[in-house]
Amino acid sequence: MQTAQQLQTASVPRQRRNGRNVALPRDLFVFYPEMWAILLVLAFFNWRLLQGGHAESFVVTKTALADGEWWRLLTAPFVHLTWYHILSDVSTCLCFYASMGERRVAIRLLYFTAAALGGTLTGFALGNLSATVPLCGLSSVVYAMLAISGINLIRNHGRLRLFRNVGILFVAYAIMSTSIEAATGVLLDPVSAGIVALQPVLNAVWHGLTGRPPFSLASTDLVATPIVVCHIGGVLAVLACFCVVVSCERARRPALPCSRLSGVLAQAASAIRQSIVLAKNSISSFFRSFFGGGKSP
Repeated sequence: MQTAQQLQTASVPRQRRNGRNVALPRDLFVFYPEMWAILLVLAFFNWRLLQGGHAESFVVTKTALADGEWWRLLTAPFVHLTWYHILSDVSTCLCFYASMGERRVAIRLLYFTAAALGGTLTGFALGNLSATVPLCGLSSVVYAMLAISGINLIRNHGRLRLFRNVGILFVAYAIMSTSIEAATGVLLDPVSAGIVALQPVLNAVWHGLTGRPPFSLASTDLVATPIVVCHIGGVLAVLACFCVVVSCERARRPALPCSRLSGVLAQAASAIRQSIVLAKNSISSFFRSFFGGGKSP
């Protein structure tokens, strides 16, 4: 007789590693049902790409938000400006979303929404927006899904060194690359950088096959004008949501009920307030002892 755990392990595909059979987890890549809804929403907001344009009435600009059109913060992540923009964002976003390793659909959608709103708000607050430079796209969600996939890979499959190292690599790359982008304002996109580097070869092949003049593959042609500061906003937002979810799990409470979530946030605010008061008192004591010779005025 086999136990339930043995039957479950026997049904999982296996790989051979160092002469031993190691069970491969089933949640490494799962096409979740809500991904169909995300694809439908993307198709609705980007059908104008077929006509050579984009949905201008759904992107974020300073003038639009100044006129009170705050709903654009929800629609802008789904709008894309070029074919390369949508193909790169959607393919990588859905890939990392499918490898998230989170079984609860509400938590998955929470991470997705937090990353989208966090990136859009950060780009609006700190980005160089103008009438001709709109804010849109899922790039902030891509980095956020990469980070949360790495975290869940470490949590769920950290016993296997390969998965643990891959998870650490995901998290480190998401945090370091977005931090460098926010500090320098330079887009760290290896795919578009490689395409631009291969432009002379591609132009030679294109001219040899078609006889037409060379074309340009500048980064502005690929992804318009990137607002890279929004990437770190998406990563920080999803990390904050993850901390709240873990706090609720450790307290043995339901995932995110509104009443108990407000209690967790209130405790966090109280802890931050106490830390600020403690730091203020420590700084005051230091200055009194330094300038007053250790005596109170």
